[in-house]
Amino acid sequence: MEDKISRSASKIWDSFYKSGKRHLMITGARGSGKTTLLNILFPKKLPGITTWAAKKEAVYLRENITNETAKVGIFDPTLQKAENRMVLLNDGFNTLGVPAIKRAIDSESPWVSIDEIGYLEAKSEIYHEAIRMLLNKKQVAAVIRKQDLPFLNELLNRDDVFLIDTDKLI
Repeated sequence: MEDKISRSASKIWDSFYKSGKRHLMITGARGSGKTTLLNILFPKKLPGITTWAAKKEAVYLRENITNETAKVGIFDPTLQKAENRMVLLNDGFNTLGVPAIKRAIDSESPWVSIDEIGYLEAKSEIYHEAIRMLLNKKQVAAVIRKQDLPFLNELLNRDDVFLIDTDKLI
């Protein structure tokens, strides 16, 4: 799969530049290579944010440049859903996520990356505003969870977004 994604990268860049769009957003199913594609397209570390989950434990947010980390979600075994069993810890978005986005805006880099924006991020209004501000100031390369949520749909349906669905690459 990684080889196919890698071969697609130059075609993606060509299509992106021809589109005249400002932002590059990557979506797809779990395990479809979203982060792999982001890392191929942007091999150098960009200012921005990376989030990841520790299974049945928590979700963490890390600022790419400083490596400062905060917990933004905690696993709740009482939730009966097959997915989305993490509960929002808004303090992590408030104390690290929003300031990290503001530092990315102030950086000299024209591009900022966010890997990934998912359902926890979709619940934090202050984080929404910071992402919207970022989109107005910088070019953003983001991995967006494929889930039908208003904030995620808003991001994916912006007129200035070039959307890549990794499910269609594999």
